[in-house]
Amino acid sequence: MKMYLVFLLCIIFFVGCEKEISTSPENLDPTNSSVVVNSVPSDMKIFKDGFYIGKNTPAEINRLELGSYLITLKKDLYRDTTFLLNISDDSKIELTIDLHENPRMLGSLLCESIPNNSQIVLNDSLTEFKTPYTFRNLIPGTYTVKYLFPNFKGLTNNFVVRSNSQTRSFMNLTDTSVWVPYFKNDFELLEKNLTTVSSRKDGILLIGTLGSGLLKFENHSFSHINSDFQSFSSNKIYDIYSYQNESWIAAENDIYKFDGNSFTAYSANTTNFPNDIITSIDGNNSEIWFGFKASGIAKYNGSSFTFYNESTSSLIKNVNDISVDDNNNVWIGTSDNGLVKYDGINFVQITDIIELGLDIQTVENYGNEIWVTHRPKSGSIGGISYFNGTEWIKFTSLINRNYVSDFYIDKNNKKYLSTPDGLYIFQNPNSIQLIDKSNSPLSVNLINAAVTNSKNEIWIVTDGGGLYKFKNN
Repeated sequence: MKMYLVFLLCIIFFVGCEKEISTSPENLDPTNSSVVVNSVPSDMKIFKDGFYIGKNTPAEINRLELGSYLITLKKDLYRDTTFLLNISDDSKIELTIDLHENPRMLGSLLCESIPNNSQIVLNDSLTEFKTPYTFRNLIPGTYTVKYLFPNFKGLTNNFVVRSNSQTRSFMNLTDTSVWVPYFKNDFELLEKNLTTVSSRKDGILLIGTLGSGLLKFENHSFSHINSDFQSFSSNKIYDIYSYQNESWIAAENDIYKFDGNSFTAYSANTTNFPNDIITSIDGNNSEIWFGFKASGIAKYNGSSFTFYNESTSSLIKNVNDISVDDNNNVWIGTSDNGLVKYDGINFVQITDIIELGLDIQTVENYGNEIWVTHRPKSGSIGGISYFNGTEWIKFTSLINRNYVSDFYIDKNNKKYLSTPDGLYIFQNPNSIQLIDKSNSPLSVNLINAAVTNSKNEIWIVTDGGGLYKFKNN
């Protein structure tokens, strides 16, 4: 019995040892074969039997064992392509896989628009085709598509084409026969928070922004012109005044003169300017006048500046707006002392319109007419008053809420009042038009300024809604 147990234990021990020291079949030695894999397009990831080998085409694979391998090439936007690779000797193999020769590796682009028959621009090249149209056998990738149609704003967008699939490129063009909107996301306008606008005789449109400096619109394109002049002291533009082909720009505490090509800077460091915000600019062919938020006014005669402050007259402080009439009288709108007239000798407060309020928002003139807007405050209802050459006429309900950010009068004596409720336009106060979101493409009602050009087109700048051109004629 004992001998039997010993024999059994020996068998168990032997079998266990056999399992412990058993080995798998011997691996085949790698050959000296090499495979160079090229592809069109290049930079495709190479997978061998389902595993990425860490190389992209073009690449060489060395020391492969004898046998067969599934090689897969992968790249974004393309279908995977797989082929069988047989290694039988120490040969050198070079493969080129051209995916573009396979129609199933290509894609298509369906171009559609409203309106139909829009011309198609593909990757900045004007094609002979019009919408709707399908481009076939396109190499996968990103395509820039633009549609053009007369009196409609051309739109541009990017579309991705993939292997063996169709991409739809649809765009709804904006009718620009009456209105032309310019938004920041159109890749045309560089800023949507705009403060003021000025139209020059040479056709250049200058646009002030709340934080991006001065923009120029010329030949249907926008640019940052102050970036060519290193930079302004501030990117907040408060006012722009243009006469002929010369423009004056108020960039917070400094003034810049622009002649169409270059800038001249006037600052506290060079002209004894007060360190104060410049709120307004106006002038004529001989003098330019500036209003300061808390430091009075200044005059530039072409060679030097003259400053007027509270030591000159207690009436000229907290200046909101300034206007120079045809007789060289300077009309000053203040926050606390109402409307002040300077005739070159004396500063006089206009008391006839005090009942509408002493906080004057804007002042504008045309011929013998002087127009003034009053901000409503505690104890005053606000409104609009104007001097017709003989007497002052007052309106308390000509516009809603009586808040006006800018007052502009064009060469035809048409008035434009920029307000938080939209743009008021009138020639006769008895017939006034309001343009707002409800009857126009405006995206916001808050209008900061408006101006007309030589074509009688109205340019409107908004607070947060971009720039608009209204073909008023």
